[in-house]
Amino acid sequence: ATVGVELDDFATTIAGIAPLFASGSDAGTSFKVFLQRLAPTSKPAKKAMADLGILTEEAGNRFFDASGNLKDMGEIAKILNESMSGLSEQQKNVALSTIFGTDAMRAAAGIAKLGADNFSDVSSVMQELGVNVDEAAAMMKDGATAFEVLQGRMAETSAADNAATRMDNLRGNIEILQGVIEAIGIQIGDQFLPLVN
Repeated sequence: ATVGVELDDFATTIAGIAPLFASGSDAGTSFKVFLQRLAPTSKPAKKAMADLGILTEEAGNRFFDASGNLKDMGEIAKILNESMSGLSEQQKNVALSTIFGTDAMRAAAGIAKLGADNFSDVSSVMQELGVNVDEAAAMMKDGATAFEVLQGRMAETSAADNAATRMDNLRGNIEILQGVIEAIGIQIGDQFLPLVN
């Protein structure tokens, strides 16, 4: 919320990139750093973003609107995907590493994939999303992305029901315990950090 990400955008993004990480906390940390790096602070990051057309003289930083507010994650995913199109895997790795750093590189790559057009014909949109012909045609015209599809599917499900089902087992209980232990470890580390410096 502090940086302007709506809860449904956050949930969709984490759900979309989570398979790239060993844990949800890793995905969350990577996403946090990704958000911090959308406004570049280093010269190499600014240059890399300019080379990809993300920073321009006319539009400024394409991740933000004219008022300086962060665009929604669907738009950011699409911008990332478009800016990476035509690059080799090596070029993508260099660009993502330069802009987002190693902590957020996987999140950026996953978000860029979420910005890809997801459908090639109207019938697949209708079948996948359960919409009528007119809605499907409009989505095809606008380019329905993987992010939008995932967000639509998530809107159809109850987060509370899914969370209860997921956590109502031993693995869920262990995951909750690990999260608590990790949070305590961070708090303890924060207390001793000033003494180390």
